[in-house]
Amino acid sequence: MLPFLLEIGTEELPSWYIAEGALELASGIKMVLNKIQVNHGPVRTYGSPRRISVLVESVSPMTQVREERRRGPAKIASFDAKGFPTSAAIGFARANSLEVQDLIVEETERGPYLFAIKEMGGEPTSELLASTLHNVIQEIPAPRKMRWGSGRTSFIRPIQWVTALFGSELVPFEVAGINAGSITYRHRFLSPGPIEIRDPRDYVQLLSEAEVLVDVEERLEATKRELKAAIGKRNLKVTIDQNLLDEVTNLVEKPFGILGEYDHSHLELPEEVLRTVMMKHQRFFPISGLNGQIAPFFAAISNNSVKNVHVVRNGYQQVLNGRLQDAKYFWEADRKFKLLEHADRLSGINFHRKLGTIADKVARIRRSTISVSRVLAISKEARKQLEEVLPIYQADLSTEMVAEHPDLEGTMGKEYALSEGLEPEIAQILEEGRLPKASMNRLPGNNVGALLSVMDRLDTITGFFSIGSGPTGSTDPYGLRRAAVAVVRILNRQGWKIPARDLISISAGTLRPLLNSESEATVEEVSRFLHERMVSILQEHGIKTSITRAAADIKLPVIHNARRALLLSHLCTIGEFPDLLALFKRASNLIGETNTDGQINPALFRDPAESYLAKSLGQFREATRALIEKADKAFIPWDLQANLPDRPQELSHEISGILAIKEPLDNFLDKVLVMADEEEVKRNRLALLKEVKETLSSLGNLERVEGVTL
Repeated sequence: MLPFLLEIGTEELPSWYIAEGALELASGIKMVLNKIQVNHGPVRTYGSPRRISVLVESVSPMTQVREERRRGPAKIASFDAKGFPTSAAIGFARANSLEVQDLIVEETERGPYLFAIKEMGGEPTSELLASTLHNVIQEIPAPRKMRWGSGRTSFIRPIQWVTALFGSELVPFEVAGINAGSITYRHRFLSPGPIEIRDPRDYVQLLSEAEVLVDVEERLEATKRELKAAIGKRNLKVTIDQNLLDEVTNLVEKPFGILGEYDHSHLELPEEVLRTVMMKHQRFFPISGLNGQIAPFFAAISNNSVKNVHVVRNGYQQVLNGRLQDAKYFWEADRKFKLLEHADRLSGINFHRKLGTIADKVARIRRSTISVSRVLAISKEARKQLEEVLPIYQADLSTEMVAEHPDLEGTMGKEYALSEGLEPEIAQILEEGRLPKASMNRLPGNNVGALLSVMDRLDTITGFFSIGSGPTGSTDPYGLRRAAVAVVRILNRQGWKIPARDLISISAGTLRPLLNSESEATVEEVSRFLHERMVSILQEHGIKTSITRAAADIKLPVIHNARRALLLSHLCTIGEFPDLLALFKRASNLIGETNTDGQINPALFRDPAESYLAKSLGQFREATRALIEKADKAFIPWDLQANLPDRPQELSHEISGILAIKEPLDNFLDKVLVMADEEEVKRNRLALLKEVKETLSSLGNLERVEGVTL
């Protein structure tokens, strides 16, 4: 077994693509090795701003040797009466590069046939790799590929070199006008120049000695160490945001930490402004004192180690102070106006040419939230807060600060509200109405903020669906999938017992005067869209697809569907439930489309099995009702994207009560002819089965549950 290395050297790659590109390259290599049937070990990925690479430490030098059997013509058609081969036999042998005498005759279900048995494989792996690696590189997907020079090859960045080694031997191929070699390149500043790789197993170590940490995890840990080292023994603490850490790690080939300081007067700015300017614009890490309050320091990661560190530090400080001075100007300029005055300017900001301005959108949100607040019967205090917030909701979108730093929308609404003396609760709602800002960001804690956030996003989703601009395939230019995930997360966390469909209908109603179109089809489409997002999240947590679809009903509240999915998933792992499920489906098939509206009449029982089942129904119904009630109390509303609630332990009694129906139901189905000749008897027996079906159906659409076995 020999090691295999493939490295693609490029101009600086986008930080977000390095891990993704390396994984795609690894996927392509695995596909090739499996296709040519070569035994191999694990495929490891590496990457830095100037390269992505894969290293397979053990690859067989030859493809697998295997026997291939090909069936030819029937024996009767292969030889004439004298036993001489016919043209059919001769042609079959020639097609397989064999002589007729090398063919064998074997019996099959259709009689004796000629077979050609050939030994396949055993080709040199290096030769097959040389013929396929060009395509592997060209087929690596990327969102925006580019071309350069006069060539036709496209890649996310211009390719500068390619390293391809199998053992100590070069794998010869060409891509983008570059011949693969054994040369890679050192750190651009610290150790410039080429370096030859003689053994792929030395790849990581050689680059490390050349000042390149090509292992992303190693570089990430080194970055964290450098951040802490930059602080030294000062009574400070660096704030390490994981997303920023991942980004900065992939902006350097070897990290060097630098501690900087900015003008103390900038501490007058809201903390979130300071953090946003440092993290989003400069890729700096904010620093706090041991008391948790932000301090006038920052930590930066450089890709170069220089003798005069103060020169680099001064450059960083100068740029950051300039940015913060701009933010200070915005902060002071925006506070010259009240939020109500900023709200008046929303009519000058276009939301979408077919959906009006931001002011139009806020007006729709105002109408829909008031309607929903009545349905939810929120408290008087909450209604009062809603009335105070609505006139200034999203007013910060017209401020200079948010125009420069869009990530601060909502946050600046809160800060400006506090600055002009509004109640802290009102300020908090202004911020929470814009949450969550990212897929795993925190959700609104206040129910008024949650209501605003939901109806704001539903206005966006319903609006774009109304004008035919919903997501298609992998394209989602308006972020509607992300908005839908936020909606179902909030609805489940709040535990509101109003179906999402009703909320969508209210939102669509506010759009009707603008679009002058029928909204029912849009309501149906958006309802399915949100429903699919909820089902998808539950599946990501390991709940089987058939169970989520069985438990979820588009006409019911999100919290109801999520609880049923958890409960049904739990039941499917317990004792005899899969057997009961099989009996349920059998009973359901018998009922079919038959009209069984009649009541159960004991006088029509003809078999003891009927009485046995009928007597068991009362306890069965009560156990099912109690199980659902207890499960609903146990599954306290939670964030759908957080960990699933623990399975409750106190449901065993109710579960046993449900499973107790299995024996009488099994006995009934085995001993009783349901489709009796007497119409009344048949209807009575179907009514018994219908009672079982309707009771179990309160757990979900159980006909959809598949693949559940013990």
